[in-house]
Amino acid sequence: MTDEAALDKEFLVAGCIALQHQGVGRERDGGGGGRYRGRMRDLVRWGLWTWVVLGWAACTGDGGADAAGGDDDAGGARDAGQVDDDAGGGPDAGGGQDAGGGQDAGPVTTCPAPAPAGDDVVIYDDGLAAGWEMYGFSGALTPVTDPVCSGSGALGYTAGQYDGFQFVISDEGAAPAAGSLSVRVYLDAPATWTIAAVPPGEDDPHQFIGEEEWQPGWQVLEYPIPATTAQTYWILFEKQSPGTEDLVIDDLRLHAR
Repeated sequence: MTDEAALDKEFLVAGCIALQHQGVGRERDGGGGGRYRGRMRDLVRWGLWTWVVLGWAACTGDGGADAAGGDDDAGGARDAGQVDDDAGGGPDAGGGQDAGGGQDAGPVTTCPAPAPAGDDVVIYDDGLAAGWEMYGFSGALTPVTDPVCSGSGALGYTAGQYDGFQFVISDEGAAPAAGSLSVRVYLDAPATWTIAAVPPGEDDPHQFIGEEEWQPGWQVLEYPIPATTAQTYWILFEKQSPGTEDLVIDDLRLHAR
């Protein structure tokens, strides 16, 4: 340490001790203002006032400044707020329109059903397609005009538990290759149903591609058909939940892979 640095340190310590001593003296003497002013004039006379101020800051000011100044550094309302603007990112990261994809892909229209694609196989749409037959397990599917999803007609059926109906192509060799099935369904009350897609040569119709609880009202049901079912010649609907329910179906289609 240089001589000048050592002298500076001594001035700082001396100023700190002097002022702290005067503070204690004032407390003990009940004020002692005259004695304090006298000592201060001596310090000014000695040319140490500047060092006393710096000494007082070194003894008492730094800690307070550090503790209080920590609001800017540690409290970080303004600093952390920058993170909020950048990382909170409502407009940047929220991304409902971009990531959600509903607006990009477009909503699925329940009723009426959109026009079939060119490679769709329409099995029922205001009437049963040529080359297909339909049967109920315990009764017939009947044409209805209310409720209807598309066009002017639909098919109604009353099913108990493990009851249902089926659509079968007359010429098994003409069974279409399909990657998925879609249908519009209407119920008055929730009920659990299964749907099966059966390939040619399979005698067991329980080749289920979906099972779920269907809800009241019209709904769109879409189920993928596994690649192991290269063709579909038999479509089975079977009710699994207990009780008897009325069901209406419309717009039954197979979609190409």
